[in-house]
Amino acid sequence: PLLRSCRLARPPPLRLRPRRMPGATPDTPCRVHRLVVRGAEQTHESVIRNELRALRTASNLGEIHAACAVAAAHLESLQIFEAADFAVDRARADGSQGDMPLADVVVTVSERQRLATASTGVHSTAGEGSMDAEVRVRNLFGRAEVLGVEMEAGQHKSNTFRLYATKPRWGGADARLHAEVCKTVLSHQRKSSYSEKGHTASVSAAVGHAALPGGCHEVSYEAGLREVCHVPVRTASWAVLSQRGLSAKSSLKHSFSRASLDDAILPTRGALLRLTTEVAGLGGVGDAAFQKHTAEARVHTPLAALGLPQLSLSVAATLGLLLPRRAAPLPATGDSAPPPAPLMPPHGVFLPDRLFLGGPNSLWGFRTHGVGPREQRHTSTGLPHAKTPCDSLGGEVLATSSLSLSAPMPGRQFEKLGARAHAFASAGALHSLGGLTGTAAAEGLPPPSPGAAFVAGLRSCIGVGLAFPTPLGRLEVNLTQVLRRMPGDSVVRNGLQVGISPPAA
Repeated sequence: PLLRSCRLARPPPLRLRPRRMPGATPDTPCRVHRLVVRGAEQTHESVIRNELRALRTASNLGEIHAACAVAAAHLESLQIFEAADFAVDRARADGSQGDMPLADVVVTVSERQRLATASTGVHSTAGEGSMDAEVRVRNLFGRAEVLGVEMEAGQHKSNTFRLYATKPRWGGADARLHAEVCKTVLSHQRKSSYSEKGHTASVSAAVGHAALPGGCHEVSYEAGLREVCHVPVRTASWAVLSQRGLSAKSSLKHSFSRASLDDAILPTRGALLRLTTEVAGLGGVGDAAFQKHTAEARVHTPLAALGLPQLSLSVAATLGLLLPRRAAPLPATGDSAPPPAPLMPPHGVFLPDRLFLGGPNSLWGFRTHGVGPREQRHTSTGLPHAKTPCDSLGGEVLATSSLSLSAPMPGRQFEKLGARAHAFASAGALHSLGGLTGTAAAEGLPPPSPGAAFVAGLRSCIGVGLAFPTPLGRLEVNLTQVLRRMPGDSVVRNGLQVGISPPAA
Protein backbone atom coordinates (compact mmCIF):
# COMPACT_ATOMS: atom_id res chain seq x y z
CA PRO A 1 0.00 0.00 0.00
CA LEU A 2 1.02 3.60 -0.49
CA LEU A 3 0.38 4.47 3.14
CA ARG A 4 -1.30 2.99 6.18
CA SER A 5 -2.72 4.69 9.26
CA CYS A 6 -3.93 1.82 11.38
CA ARG A 7 -5.08 1.14 14.90
CA LEU A 8 -7.57 3.48 16.50
CA ALA A 9 -5.80 3.66 19.84
CA ARG A 10 -2.48 4.99 18.56
CA PRO A 11 -2.26 5.74 14.82
CA PRO A 12 1.37 5.58 13.62
CA PRO A 13 2.98 8.39 11.66
CA LEU A 14 2.53 8.56 7.89
CA ARG A 15 4.37 5.78 6.12
CA LEU A 16 4.73 5.79 2.34
CA ARG A 17 5.35 2.51 0.57
CA PRO A 18 6.24 3.11 -3.07
CA ARG A 19 5.60 -0.51 -3.97
CA ARG A 20 3.12 0.37 -6.68
CA MET A 21 3.77 4.12 -6.94
CA PRO A 22 7.54 4.75 -7.10
CA GLY A 23 8.71 8.01 -5.57
CA ALA A 24 5.44 8.65 -3.70
CA THR A 25 5.54 11.47 -1.09
CA PRO A 26 2.83 13.33 0.86
CA ASP A 27 2.83 15.95 -1.91
CA THR A 28 2.30 13.38 -4.66
CA PRO A 29 -0.89 14.33 -6.56
CA CYS A 30 -3.57 11.69 -6.18
CA ARG A 31 -7.35 11.35 -6.06
CA VAL A 32 -9.51 8.65 -4.51
CA HIS A 33 -11.10 6.32 -7.04
CA ARG A 34 -12.92 3.91 -4.73
CA LEU A 35 -13.66 3.42 -1.03
CA VAL A 36 -13.89 -0.17 0.16
CA VAL A 37 -15.22 -1.10 3.63
CA ARG A 38 -14.45 -4.51 5.08
CA GLY A 39 -15.35 -6.19 8.35
CA ALA A 40 -18.55 -4.21 8.99
CA GLU A 41 -20.98 -7.02 9.70
CA GLN A 42 -23.12 -5.34 12.38
CA THR A 43 -22.51 -1.72 11.41
CA HIS A 44 -24.02 -0.08 8.36
CA GLU A 45 -21.37 1.07 5.88
CA SER A 46 -22.83 4.58 5.82
CA VAL A 47 -21.49 5.14 9.36
CA ILE A 48 -17.94 4.71 8.03
CA ARG A 49 -18.44 6.36 4.66
CA ASN A 50 -19.91 9.49 6.24
CA GLU A 51 -16.67 9.99 8.17
CA LEU A 52 -14.61 9.86 4.96
CA ARG A 53 -16.43 12.50 2.93
CA ALA A 54 -13.29 14.64 2.98
CA LEU A 55 -11.68 12.12 0.60
CA ARG A 56 -13.80 13.52 -2.22
CA THR A 57 -11.82 16.75 -2.26
CA ALA A 58 -8.37 15.32 -1.39
CA SER A 59 -5.83 16.05 -4.14
CA ASN A 60 -2.63 14.46 -2.82
CA LEU A 61 -1.47 11.63 -0.59
CA GLY A 62 -0.95 13.95 2.38
CA GLU A 63 -4.57 15.13 2.29
CA ILE A 64 -5.78 11.55 1.93
CA HIS A 65 -3.79 10.51 4.97
CA ALA A 66 -5.05 13.49 7.01
CA ALA A 67 -8.66 12.63 6.15
CA CYS A 68 -8.09 9.02 7.22
CA ALA A 69 -6.50 10.12 10.51
CA VAL A 70 -9.47 12.39 11.33
CA ALA A 71 -11.92 9.62 10.40
CA ALA A 72 -10.07 7.18 12.68
CA ALA A 73 -10.47 9.58 15.64
CA HIS A 74 -14.19 10.01 14.90
CA LEU A 75 -14.76 6.28 14.57
CA GLU A 76 -12.97 5.71 17.86
CA SER A 77 -15.31 8.18 19.58
CA LEU A 78 -18.29 6.01 18.58
CA GLN A 79 -16.93 3.20 20.81
CA ILE A 80 -18.26 0.45 18.53
CA PHE A 81 -14.95 -0.61 16.94
CA GLU A 82 -11.98 -2.37 18.46
CA ALA A 83 -9.73 -1.25 15.62
CA ALA A 84 -9.82 0.31 12.18
CA ASP A 85 -7.14 0.01 9.51
CA PHE A 86 -6.89 2.48 6.64
CA ALA A 87 -4.85 1.40 3.60
CA VAL A 88 -4.32 3.46 0.44
CA ASP A 89 -3.13 1.73 -2.72
CA ARG A 90 -2.98 2.54 -6.40
CA ALA A 91 -6.26 1.77 -8.13
CA ARG A 92 -6.10 -1.47 -10.07
CA ALA A 93 -8.45 -0.32 -12.80
CA ASP A 94 -8.20 3.07 -14.48
CA GLY A 95 -5.14 3.79 -12.41
CA SER A 96 -4.87 7.40 -13.53
CA GLN A 97 -7.06 10.33 -14.40
CA GLY A 98 -5.13 12.30 -16.95
CA ASP A 99 -1.79 13.01 -15.35
CA MET A 100 -3.10 12.39 -11.78
CA PRO A 101 -2.98 8.82 -10.43
CA LEU A 102 -6.03 7.31 -8.73
CA ALA A 103 -6.00 5.40 -5.46
CA ASP A 104 -8.29 3.00 -3.61
CA VAL A 105 -8.90 3.47 0.13
CA VAL A 106 -9.60 0.22 1.97
CA VAL A 107 -11.03 0.48 5.48
CA THR A 108 -10.95 -2.70 7.55
CA VAL A 109 -12.75 -2.53 10.88
CA SER A 110 -12.94 -4.88 13.81
CA GLU A 111 -16.26 -4.48 15.61
CA ARG A 112 -16.93 -4.78 19.29
CA GLN A 113 -19.47 -7.29 20.49
CA ARG A 114 -22.99 -5.95 20.62
CA LEU A 115 -23.44 -6.43 24.35
CA ALA A 116 -25.16 -4.33 26.96
CA THR A 117 -23.02 -2.59 29.55
CA ALA A 118 -24.19 -1.87 33.07
CA SER A 119 -22.91 0.62 35.62
CA THR A 120 -23.85 1.83 39.07
CA GLY A 121 -22.88 4.88 41.05
CA VAL A 122 -23.77 7.43 43.67
CA HIS A 123 -24.09 11.20 43.42
CA SER A 124 -25.58 14.19 45.19
CA THR A 125 -28.22 16.56 43.81
CA ALA A 126 -29.63 19.52 45.73
CA GLY A 127 -28.31 18.12 49.00
CA GLU A 128 -29.83 14.67 48.49
CA GLY A 129 -27.64 11.60 48.05
CA SER A 130 -28.76 9.17 45.36
CA MET A 131 -27.82 5.78 43.95
CA ASP A 132 -28.22 5.09 40.26
CA ALA A 133 -27.97 2.14 37.89
CA GLU A 134 -27.72 2.33 34.12
CA VAL A 135 -27.84 -0.22 31.32
CA ARG A 136 -26.92 0.80 27.78
CA VAL A 137 -26.64 -0.97 24.44
CA ARG A 138 -24.56 0.38 21.57
CA ASN A 139 -25.06 -0.18 17.87
CA LEU A 140 -28.17 -2.31 18.23
CA PHE A 141 -29.49 -1.30 14.80
CA GLY A 142 -26.11 -0.79 13.15
CA ARG A 143 -26.16 3.03 13.09
CA ALA A 144 -23.86 3.61 16.09
CA GLU A 145 -26.86 4.55 18.22
CA VAL A 146 -26.94 4.24 22.00
CA LEU A 147 -30.04 2.95 23.78
CA GLY A 148 -30.25 3.02 27.53
CA VAL A 149 -32.34 2.84 30.65
CA GLU A 150 -31.43 4.60 33.89
CA MET A 151 -32.90 4.23 37.35
CA GLU A 152 -32.16 6.39 40.37
CA ALA A 153 -33.25 6.32 44.00
CA GLY A 154 -32.59 9.08 46.53
CA GLN A 155 -32.31 8.99 50.30
CA HIS A 156 -35.38 11.25 50.68
CA LYS A 157 -37.67 9.09 48.49
CA SER A 158 -36.82 10.79 45.21
CA ASN A 159 -36.64 8.42 42.26
CA THR A 160 -36.18 8.59 38.50
CA PHE A 161 -36.81 6.18 35.63
CA ARG A 162 -35.46 7.22 32.23
CA LEU A 163 -35.40 5.66 28.75
CA TYR A 164 -33.22 7.35 26.14
CA ALA A 165 -31.75 7.00 22.67
CA THR A 166 -28.74 8.89 21.30
CA LYS A 167 -27.37 9.12 17.78
CA PRO A 168 -23.80 10.49 17.82
CA ARG A 169 -22.16 12.07 14.77
CA TRP A 170 -25.36 12.33 12.80
CA GLY A 171 -24.60 12.29 9.07
CA GLY A 172 -20.86 12.21 9.77
CA ALA A 173 -20.99 15.70 11.31
CA ASP A 174 -20.20 16.82 14.84
CA ALA A 175 -23.89 16.67 15.76
CA ARG A 176 -25.73 14.55 18.30
CA LEU A 177 -29.42 13.69 18.43
CA HIS A 178 -31.03 12.64 21.69
CA ALA A 179 -34.54 11.62 22.71
CA GLU A 180 -35.82 10.47 26.09
CA VAL A 181 -38.89 9.83 28.19
CA CYS A 182 -38.66 10.23 31.93
CA LYS A 183 -40.73 9.62 35.04
CA THR A 184 -39.53 11.37 38.19
CA VAL A 185 -40.50 11.90 41.79
CA LEU A 186 -38.49 14.66 43.47
CA SER A 187 -38.86 15.14 47.20
CA HIS A 188 -38.67 18.73 48.50
CA GLN A 189 -40.33 17.90 51.80
CA ARG A 190 -37.44 18.98 54.00
CA LYS A 191 -36.98 22.33 52.26
CA SER A 192 -40.37 23.24 50.80
CA SER A 193 -43.07 20.82 52.11
CA TYR A 194 -43.93 19.23 48.76
CA SER A 195 -42.95 16.53 46.30
CA GLU A 196 -42.89 16.90 42.54
CA LYS A 197 -44.06 14.19 40.16
CA GLY A 198 -43.18 14.53 36.52
CA HIS A 199 -43.80 12.71 33.24
CA THR A 200 -41.75 14.29 30.46
CA ALA A 201 -40.61 13.61 26.92
CA SER A 202 -37.86 15.56 25.21
CA VAL A 203 -35.79 15.68 22.04
CA SER A 204 -32.56 17.61 21.52
CA ALA A 205 -29.86 18.27 18.96
CA ALA A 206 -26.34 19.40 19.85
CA VAL A 207 -23.67 20.71 17.49
CA GLY A 208 -20.00 21.19 18.29
CA HIS A 209 -18.06 20.56 21.47
CA ALA A 210 -17.44 22.78 24.48
CA ALA A 211 -13.66 22.37 24.16
CA LEU A 212 -13.60 23.58 20.53
CA PRO A 213 -13.34 27.28 19.59
CA GLY A 214 -16.96 27.40 18.38
CA GLY A 215 -18.29 25.85 21.58
CA CYS A 216 -21.34 23.62 21.81
CA HIS A 217 -24.87 24.69 20.88
CA GLU A 218 -27.81 22.57 21.95
CA VAL A 219 -31.49 23.05 21.15
CA SER A 220 -34.11 20.94 22.94
CA TYR A 221 -37.87 20.69 23.22
CA GLU A 222 -39.61 19.29 26.29
CA ALA A 223 -43.25 18.46 26.95
CA GLY A 224 -44.30 17.31 30.37
CA LEU A 225 -46.95 17.04 33.02
CA ARG A 226 -45.90 18.05 36.55
CA GLU A 227 -47.74 17.67 39.83
CA VAL A 228 -47.02 19.38 43.14
CA CYS A 229 -48.22 16.72 45.54
CA HIS A 230 -47.77 15.11 48.96
CA VAL A 231 -48.26 18.53 50.56
CA PRO A 232 -48.94 18.27 54.32
CA VAL A 233 -52.15 20.28 54.47
CA ARG A 234 -51.98 21.06 58.19
CA THR A 235 -48.39 22.35 58.28
CA ALA A 236 -47.39 23.58 54.80
CA SER A 237 -47.23 27.31 54.11
CA TRP A 238 -50.02 29.05 52.21
CA ALA A 239 -47.72 29.65 49.25
CA VAL A 240 -47.03 25.92 48.83
CA LEU A 241 -50.67 24.98 49.42
CA SER A 242 -51.75 27.30 46.61
CA GLN A 243 -49.41 25.47 44.19
CA ARG A 244 -50.94 22.02 44.66
CA GLY A 245 -52.14 20.22 41.57
CA LEU A 246 -51.19 19.51 37.96
CA SER A 247 -49.51 21.79 35.45
CA ALA A 248 -48.49 21.18 31.85
CA LYS A 249 -45.25 22.50 30.43
CA SER A 250 -44.15 22.86 26.81
CA SER A 251 -40.78 24.56 26.44
CA LEU A 252 -38.02 25.23 23.94
CA LYS A 253 -34.48 25.60 25.29
CA HIS A 254 -31.16 26.71 23.81
CA SER A 255 -27.86 26.36 25.62
CA PHE A 256 -24.31 27.33 24.71
CA SER A 257 -21.16 26.19 26.47
CA ARG A 258 -17.51 26.93 25.92
CA ALA A 259 -14.77 25.57 28.17
CA SER A 260 -10.98 25.64 28.14
CA LEU A 261 -10.38 24.25 31.62
CA ASP A 262 -7.30 22.14 32.27
CA ASP A 263 -9.35 19.90 34.56
CA ALA A 264 -13.12 19.51 34.84
CA ILE A 265 -13.09 18.83 38.60
CA LEU A 266 -10.23 20.90 40.07
CA PRO A 267 -9.26 23.43 37.39
CA THR A 268 -6.30 25.77 37.92
CA ARG A 269 -6.29 27.50 34.54
CA GLY A 270 -8.76 28.16 31.76
CA ALA A 271 -12.27 29.55 31.51
CA LEU A 272 -15.87 28.38 31.29
CA LEU A 273 -18.94 30.08 29.85
CA ARG A 274 -22.41 28.56 29.91
CA LEU A 275 -25.56 30.37 28.67
CA THR A 276 -29.10 28.97 28.72
CA THR A 277 -32.41 30.36 27.53
CA GLU A 278 -35.73 28.55 28.01
CA VAL A 279 -39.10 29.72 26.72
CA ALA A 280 -42.24 27.93 27.95
CA GLY A 281 -45.80 28.30 26.72
CA LEU A 282 -45.09 28.97 23.04
CA GLY A 283 -48.31 29.10 21.07
CA GLY A 284 -50.33 29.09 24.27
CA VAL A 285 -49.58 25.39 24.88
CA GLY A 286 -49.38 24.37 28.54
CA ASP A 287 -50.00 26.11 31.85
CA ALA A 288 -46.39 27.26 32.29
CA ALA A 289 -45.56 30.45 30.39
CA PHE A 290 -42.22 32.06 31.14
CA GLN A 291 -38.77 32.79 29.83
CA LYS A 292 -35.78 31.81 31.90
CA HIS A 293 -32.25 33.07 31.28
CA THR A 294 -29.16 31.83 33.13
CA ALA A 295 -25.48 32.61 32.67
CA GLU A 296 -22.41 31.15 34.35
CA ALA A 297 -18.81 32.28 33.88
CA ARG A 298 -15.59 31.11 35.52
CA VAL A 299 -11.96 32.11 35.06
CA HIS A 300 -8.99 30.31 36.61
CA THR A 301 -5.44 31.58 36.29
CA PRO A 302 -2.17 30.61 38.04
CA LEU A 303 -0.23 33.45 39.64
CA ALA A 304 2.98 32.71 37.75
CA ALA A 305 3.47 36.39 36.92
CA LEU A 306 3.82 37.08 40.66
CA GLY A 307 6.34 34.29 41.09
CA LEU A 308 3.74 31.98 42.65
CA PRO A 309 3.00 29.33 39.98
CA GLN A 310 1.50 26.92 42.53
CA LEU A 311 -1.25 29.37 43.48
CA SER A 312 -4.34 29.67 41.33
CA LEU A 313 -6.84 32.54 41.42
CA SER A 314 -10.45 31.76 40.49
CA VAL A 315 -13.32 34.15 39.80
CA ALA A 316 -16.88 32.96 39.17
CA ALA A 317 -20.26 34.59 38.63
CA THR A 318 -23.80 33.33 38.02
CA LEU A 319 -26.88 35.24 36.86
CA GLY A 320 -30.48 34.12 36.56
CA LEU A 321 -33.68 35.84 35.46
CA LEU A 322 -37.18 34.34 35.23
CA LEU A 323 -39.88 36.43 33.57
CA PRO A 324 -43.56 35.52 33.18
CA ARG A 325 -45.06 35.58 29.69
CA ARG A 326 -48.73 35.84 30.71
CA ALA A 327 -50.55 38.49 32.65
CA ALA A 328 -52.66 37.44 35.62
CA PRO A 329 -56.37 37.17 34.76
CA LEU A 330 -58.50 40.14 35.71
CA PRO A 331 -61.02 39.62 38.53
CA ALA A 332 -64.63 39.07 37.52
CA THR A 333 -67.05 41.97 37.66
CA GLY A 334 -67.94 42.77 41.24
CA ASP A 335 -65.01 40.76 42.66
CA SER A 336 -62.17 42.48 44.45
CA ALA A 337 -58.62 42.00 43.24
CA PRO A 338 -56.57 39.52 45.29
CA PRO A 339 -54.21 41.04 47.83
CA PRO A 340 -50.57 41.47 46.76
CA ALA A 341 -48.43 38.43 47.42
CA PRO A 342 -44.79 39.42 46.86
CA LEU A 343 -43.50 35.92 47.65
CA MET A 344 -45.82 34.07 45.28
CA PRO A 345 -44.68 33.04 41.79
CA PRO A 346 -46.04 35.21 38.96
CA HIS A 347 -48.89 33.91 36.83
CA GLY A 348 -47.63 31.13 34.55
CA VAL A 349 -44.67 30.31 36.83
CA PHE A 350 -44.76 27.35 39.22
CA LEU A 351 -42.56 26.30 42.12
CA PRO A 352 -40.61 23.72 40.05
CA ASP A 353 -39.71 26.47 37.54
CA ARG A 354 -38.24 28.98 40.00
CA LEU A 355 -34.58 29.66 40.76
CA PHE A 356 -33.08 28.54 44.09
CA LEU A 357 -29.92 29.50 45.94
CA GLY A 358 -27.85 28.10 48.78
CA GLY A 359 -25.67 25.08 49.47
CA PRO A 360 -22.57 23.49 47.92
CA ASN A 361 -21.74 24.73 44.42
CA SER A 362 -24.26 27.51 44.97
CA LEU A 363 -23.57 29.68 48.04
CA TRP A 364 -21.43 28.13 50.75
CA GLY A 365 -22.25 28.81 54.38
CA PHE A 366 -25.98 28.42 53.71
CA ARG A 367 -27.98 25.23 53.55
CA THR A 368 -29.42 23.89 50.32
CA HIS A 369 -32.16 26.28 49.10
CA GLY A 370 -31.53 28.25 52.29
CA VAL A 371 -31.49 31.71 50.66
CA GLY A 372 -34.32 33.72 49.17
CA PRO A 373 -38.09 34.11 49.58
CA ARG A 374 -39.49 31.95 52.36
CA GLU A 375 -42.80 31.59 54.14
CA GLN A 376 -43.38 30.20 57.61
CA ARG A 377 -45.14 26.88 57.86
CA HIS A 378 -48.22 26.33 59.97
CA THR A 379 -48.05 24.51 63.26
CA SER A 380 -50.14 21.42 63.93
CA THR A 381 -52.21 23.46 66.40
CA GLY A 382 -52.75 26.30 63.95
CA LEU A 383 -51.01 28.82 66.22
CA PRO A 384 -47.88 30.69 65.08
CA HIS A 385 -44.59 29.87 66.75
CA ALA A 386 -41.23 31.62 66.43
CA LYS A 387 -39.33 28.37 65.88
CA THR A 388 -41.62 27.01 63.16
CA PRO A 389 -39.50 26.27 60.06
CA CYS A 390 -40.07 28.01 56.75
CA ASP A 391 -40.74 26.73 53.24
CA SER A 392 -38.24 27.75 50.58
CA LEU A 393 -40.17 29.24 47.65
CA GLY A 394 -37.41 30.23 45.23
CA GLY A 395 -37.32 33.43 43.21
CA GLU A 396 -37.01 35.02 39.79
CA VAL A 397 -33.87 37.19 40.08
CA LEU A 398 -30.56 35.60 41.09
CA ALA A 399 -26.92 36.67 41.16
CA THR A 400 -23.82 35.21 42.80
CA SER A 401 -20.10 35.89 42.66
CA SER A 402 -17.09 34.30 44.28
CA LEU A 403 -13.35 34.76 44.55
CA SER A 404 -10.99 31.98 45.66
CA LEU A 405 -7.29 31.28 45.97
CA SER A 406 -6.07 27.66 45.94
CA ALA A 407 -2.78 25.81 46.26
CA PRO A 408 -1.77 22.13 46.33
CA MET A 409 -1.49 20.56 49.76
CA PRO A 410 2.04 19.49 50.79
CA GLY A 411 2.77 15.86 51.59
CA ARG A 412 2.79 12.65 49.60
CA GLN A 413 -0.61 11.48 50.72
CA PHE A 414 -2.29 14.74 49.74
CA GLU A 415 -0.35 14.74 46.48
CA LYS A 416 -1.65 11.26 45.66
CA LEU A 417 -5.19 12.41 46.38
CA GLY A 418 -4.76 15.55 44.29
CA ALA A 419 -5.99 17.68 47.20
CA ARG A 420 -5.87 21.47 47.13
CA ALA A 421 -6.38 23.95 49.94
CA HIS A 422 -8.38 27.07 49.23
CA ALA A 423 -9.70 30.25 50.77
CA PHE A 424 -12.78 31.89 49.30
CA ALA A 425 -15.23 34.74 49.61
CA SER A 426 -18.68 34.67 48.02
CA ALA A 427 -21.79 36.79 47.83
CA GLY A 428 -25.23 36.30 46.33
CA ALA A 429 -28.88 37.23 46.41
CA LEU A 430 -32.20 35.77 45.30
CA HIS A 431 -35.43 37.76 45.04
CA SER A 432 -38.91 37.30 43.71
CA LEU A 433 -40.11 39.88 41.19
CA GLY A 434 -42.88 40.98 43.50
CA GLY A 435 -40.59 41.03 46.52
CA LEU A 436 -38.30 43.72 45.09
CA THR A 437 -41.03 46.36 45.42
CA GLY A 438 -44.10 44.55 46.75
CA THR A 439 -43.29 44.85 50.45
CA ALA A 440 -42.93 48.62 50.38
CA ALA A 441 -46.05 49.02 48.26
CA ALA A 442 -48.06 46.88 50.68
CA GLU A 443 -46.95 49.13 53.54
CA GLY A 444 -47.87 52.30 51.65
CA LEU A 445 -44.23 53.39 51.27
CA PRO A 446 -42.61 54.63 48.07
CA PRO A 447 -41.08 51.59 46.36
CA PRO A 448 -37.27 51.58 46.20
CA SER A 449 -35.46 51.06 42.94
CA PRO A 450 -35.12 47.37 42.02
CA GLY A 451 -31.34 47.71 42.02
CA ALA A 452 -31.23 49.13 45.53
CA ALA A 453 -33.65 46.49 46.80
CA PHE A 454 -31.55 43.74 45.23
CA VAL A 455 -28.28 45.00 46.73
CA ALA A 456 -29.93 45.32 50.13
CA GLY A 457 -30.68 41.60 50.03
CA LEU A 458 -27.10 40.46 49.36
CA ARG A 459 -25.68 37.67 51.53
CA SER A 460 -21.95 37.03 51.93
CA CYS A 461 -19.68 34.34 53.31
CA ILE A 462 -15.97 33.60 53.66
CA GLY A 463 -14.25 30.30 54.33
CA VAL A 464 -11.29 27.98 54.02
CA GLY A 465 -11.18 24.29 53.23
CA LEU A 466 -9.88 21.36 51.23
CA ALA A 467 -11.01 20.12 47.83
CA PHE A 468 -10.48 16.59 46.51
CA PRO A 469 -11.13 15.17 43.03
CA THR A 470 -13.34 12.07 43.18
CA PRO A 471 -15.25 9.98 40.61
CA LEU A 472 -18.41 11.70 41.84
CA GLY A 473 -17.04 15.20 41.32
CA ARG A 474 -15.38 17.81 43.50
CA LEU A 475 -15.52 16.92 47.20
CA GLU A 476 -15.10 19.93 49.48
CA VAL A 477 -14.73 20.13 53.24
CA ASN A 478 -15.03 23.78 54.25
CA LEU A 479 -15.10 25.85 57.41
CA THR A 480 -17.36 28.81 56.66
CA GLN A 481 -18.33 32.07 58.33
CA VAL A 482 -21.46 33.88 57.17
CA LEU A 483 -20.85 37.64 57.20
CA ARG A 484 -24.26 38.82 56.05
CA ARG A 485 -27.60 37.09 56.22
CA MET A 486 -31.30 37.93 56.23
CA PRO A 487 -34.01 36.91 58.69
CA GLY A 488 -35.28 33.46 57.85
CA ASP A 489 -32.13 32.30 56.00
CA SER A 490 -31.03 28.76 56.76
CA VAL A 491 -27.31 28.76 57.58
CA VAL A 492 -24.80 26.12 58.66
CA ARG A 493 -24.60 26.87 62.36
CA ASN A 494 -21.28 25.23 63.27
CA GLY A 495 -19.59 26.46 60.09
CA LEU A 496 -18.45 22.99 58.96
CA GLN A 497 -19.92 22.13 55.56
CA VAL A 498 -19.25 19.18 53.27
CA GLY A 499 -20.51 19.01 49.71
CA ILE A 500 -19.97 17.44 46.30
CA SER A 501 -20.08 19.51 43.14
CA PRO A 502 -20.42 17.94 39.68
CA PRO A 503 -17.63 18.41 37.11
CA ALA A 504 -17.59 21.90 35.61
CA ALA A 505 -17.62 20.71 32.00
